[in-house]
Amino acid sequence: MDTRQAVTVLGLGLLGSNLVWGPAAHAGGLEVPDRGARAVGRGGAFVAKADDGTAVDYNPGALSKQRGLHLTYDHDLLWSHATFTRAPSDIPSSIDPASYGVDPLAPVENEQPLFPFGIFLAASHDFGLEDWTFAFSVYGPHASGAQKYSVKGGQRYMLTEIEALMAYIGPSVAWGTDTFGVGATLQYVVMPKMKYSLVIDGQPGGDLNPYVSSSDVEATLDLHDYFAYSAILGAWWRPTPSLELGLSGRVLPVRLDATGEISLRNLPDQTQFSDEQLDVPGSKASLEVVLPPTARFGARWRYLDAGQREVFDIEADFVYEAWHLTEAYEADLEGTIILLANEPVQDVTIEKRFRDTVSVRLGSTYAVVPDRLRISAGGYWERGASPENYTSLDFLSVNRIGLGGGVEVTLGDVDGTRVDLSMAYSHVIQEDREVSESHGKVIQQRPVAQCPAECDGYGGVPANAGTFESSFDVLAFGVTAHF
Repeated sequence: MDTRQAVTVLGLGLLGSNLVWGPAAHAGGLEVPDRGARAVGRGGAFVAKADDGTAVDYNPGALSKQRGLHLTYDHDLLWSHATFTRAPSDIPSSIDPASYGVDPLAPVENEQPLFPFGIFLAASHDFGLEDWTFAFSVYGPHASGAQKYSVKGGQRYMLTEIEALMAYIGPSVAWGTDTFGVGATLQYVVMPKMKYSLVIDGQPGGDLNPYVSSSDVEATLDLHDYFAYSAILGAWWRPTPSLELGLSGRVLPVRLDATGEISLRNLPDQTQFSDEQLDVPGSKASLEVVLPPTARFGARWRYLDAGQREVFDIEADFVYEAWHLTEAYEADLEGTIILLANEPVQDVTIEKRFRDTVSVRLGSTYAVVPDRLRISAGGYWERGASPENYTSLDFLSVNRIGLGGGVEVTLGDVDGTRVDLSMAYSHVIQEDREVSESHGKVIQQRPVAQCPAECDGYGGVPANAGTFESSFDVLAFGVTAHF
């Protein structure tokens, strides 16, 4: 793999994994299910219910149920726990890692697990129209926007740091009756920052170095895209008073045309390249990443009391995302990598071989005190998008199970005005993955001396050979005001 591949892979991994909104990624793919306190408490089973501002994302058609003025604020705290333990390499090493203070086989953890900026804002109003509802929302993908690992850890050739910012902004409109509704959300997508770093081996030739090299540097790719767009359609139907059905999906994929620059820096206590050697003259990078179409279907059964008030419900959802559309990322690069030899940057293709993701969710809400206090519980199973051989810390989309619970309290309710307070917690259990060196496909970057031509017959060092352990915790708070 040449110099352009070594540096380009930085952004590719990020684009395939952690795009987030901040100052705040879909289920099974980029994101951890699911946004909003009410949905988190129900295990993400919310397509048919969707009774707050998050309907702009779950099911825009359900906005037609919301009459008058509604304001929704949700704030999710997400903890991303990940540990990687590098497997011993069968490739002989000519350098003792301890000489550089590196312990490549020790477990390495994400040093920045808490991401506190999962913010969702939405407002809707019917403007006095009998069958119409209009809304506007700002929110980001439900994912961690930051990860940080030691530059001396065993994961260093796979990932050292991620920082990302992304937001969905746009209007929604819905039309409906008491038993049926349809709607749409149009979105302007902005990604002001994507920063992705990993260590590359700048060795100009000779033996492979599976753990550490005297020419290691940390490479960073900074990208951005200030104009992309998407669209979500949704509908709901109540064929009987006790049964509601919901259907929605992202029908217009998000196409990110990101551009940016490449930079290199020395590793502390290891390399001392000059500023001139670390410079990348004419540095330019661009690539396209598509966030695929999705589909959600939900069926909700409601138990009503004699006064036709809902006492409790049970909802089952099915979620599908077409990640098979992304088999590889292609990047256009310009510039020159100097280090120990001048090398022009060339275009590259990085295989990901994502597969479609599916999720089955089940959730329920019970009115402990009618119109005042409700409790929720739910869970889901989800298949990950990343094949085992391509497992990487930058895109830990693996099979997982999520369990959640929540509580909702209603305050006020005078002349149709009330405030709902929600709080929920979810724990996400992800499968452990053990990748052998013979099957690992995330290759250590050695740009100047390409493999296999200059690597003693080896195809390269699999940087993802080892054991991946991960989980997530989500704590969500929500406030919805109804006027």
